[in-house]
Amino acid sequence: MSAVARTADTVARVGGDEFVLVGSSLADAEDAVQLAARAIEALRAPMRIAGIDVHASPSIGIALYPEDGAS
Repeated sequence: MSAVARTADTVARVGGDEFVLVGSSLADAEDAVQLAARAIEALRAPMRIAGIDVHASPSIGIALYPEDGAS
């Protein structure tokens, strides 16, 4: 996730297999969609763990301030 994030973005692990990517200074909703698409693409590549290829099936939700909430 950190490899996908820009320098102004914040990546945090919420727990287990849940992460948050806060996109700062996005011009519009399309920028958020493109950031999410890059994250999904990065997570689609198999990860080799202990000699076994592990595949993730990521899902991403997008919320935009202030359109989707006051805080």
